[in-house]
Amino acid sequence: MIKVYAPAWFDVVQNSSILDGARCFHRLVLSLQDFSFTSEEKKEMESCINYNSYWAHHENVLLSMLTDEENEALRKRAAKIINNLKAKGKPTKIRQFTKPEVSWKANTYDKMVKSFRLADLTEPPVTMSLSPAEVDEVAQNPSASSLVQELKRIPCHTQAVERLIALSTEVARTYPVEAAFPVDRFNNPVDRFEQEMSNVLFSRSRMKYVRSKQDYVSHRKCLVHKISGGAH
Repeated sequence: MIKVYAPAWFDVVQNSSILDGARCFHRLVLSLQDFSFTSEEKKEMESCINYNSYWAHHENVLLSMLTDEENEALRKRAAKIINNLKAKGKPTKIRQFTKPEVSWKANTYDKMVKSFRLADLTEPPVTMSLSPAEVDEVAQNPSASSLVQELKRIPCHTQAVERLIALSTEVARTYPVEAAFPVDRFNNPVDRFEQEMSNVLFSRSRMKYVRSKQDYVSHRKCLVHKISGGAH
């Protein structure tokens, strides 16, 4: 509690943006190396760490690398990887976000990613709208980047993040990408999935309370409202 949890909590408070998530997580893993665990205790600890290894995912590590103001070599490396991923073209399938197994021997946070083979990687969503030149600009001077300043205001962990993870799972189960989409203008299943997420969030913003069945409006009806610009 005193030597691991409390310092990790203050670390996240002081470095709270999504750009710091991978670094905070790595420092937490490093702090556990100072203890002499039995084989059974270490196995249990590794299981717990791997269960919560979201910030060790290569997308989050790449984002931290690209915006690391103290390590130019990491920024250039991340920019090269991201631009190579862009050259592959936009994915046509929903990417699988699989939590990685964390290496306890990683002495730097970028080493938490076991392989940077392009075939094993996907681009961080927040850089997908950037051109290769804009990615290089961020890597060259992250402190002057408007994107970096905007991302610094986004916390690395909130209950809202947990709610969106649950929502994405719910949407994936309820509306698989193979299902017919009501508006025939999304040929890419990734676009369809993102639109379904947007529809649900929009519906919930318009219908915060359901007191009876007559108050209920499906998120697909809200989609028609949103597209047509009509009144509810």
